[in-house]
Amino acid sequence: MPAKPALRGLRADATAGATVPPLLRGPARAGRQSARAAVTGDERRRLAERLAELPAGKRAEALLELVLTRIAVVLGYAGDHRVDADQGLFEIGFDSLTALELRNRLGELTGTKLGAGLVFHHPTAALIVAHLTERMYGEDATGPVALSV
Repeated sequence: MPAKPALRGLRADATAGATVPPLLRGPARAGRQSARAAVTGDERRRLAERLAELPAGKRAEALLELVLTRIAVVLGYAGDHRVDADQGLFEIGFDSLTALELRNRLGELTGTKLGAGLVFHHPTAALIVAHLTERMYGEDATGPVALSV
């Protein structure tokens, strides 16, 4: 008789930041079950002001940190988990629903209208940051180009 894992306990552990066995990380994701708080206009304005004050290089670093944090939240990773900026998002567990959730979170936070294909057209955190920089500041964020073969 197959055993049923106690997913409620695993999700609670994952939410608390405890280590979950690799085989059970998919079913134990905590990020999708929690409701997300809406970003207020005040928070969005403070972020825009903070980013506008930074030089272009520091702005890209701040945007990258923001994007990496949102990626980890969408995937339900614990707070200390680091996502590589150049790693493909679909390699680390993104699917069409998580792609839309990330797009929605980033759009809401930055106040920028982002297309539904954001993660499909810009499949790494670094490429998303380059796209956001271009959309928000009109700066040409030169970087690697994603090609499909």
